[in-house]
Amino acid sequence: QDYVFCTANGSPLDNDNFTNRVWYPLLRHLGLDARRPYQTRHTCATLWLAAGENPEWVARQLGHATPDAVQDLLALHPEPDAYRRLGLQRAGVQRDRP
Repeated sequence: QDYVFCTANGSPLDNDNFTNRVWYPLLRHLGLDARRPYQTRHTCATLWLAAGENPEWVARQLGHATPDAVQDLLALHPEPDAYRRLGLQRAGVQRDRP
């Protein structure tokens, strides 16, 4: 089995080792609240949906058979245009307009 993220010898990363030695220090360095790596799945899905991605595609990326689970995320964030504008502004692509 091939892993996307692995050690130098190809074995899977030890979750606790990665989380404690890499993940949490990185979040502290970036000034972000602590969260488990797994929790970033919802963040990623929310950003994809806010960018206008097809919910079926997002569901497939997360390993879901149907888009039902990501529809719940859409319900939590009903104004994708606002999130899209925010993302573009943070990236320096779009400026606030009067």
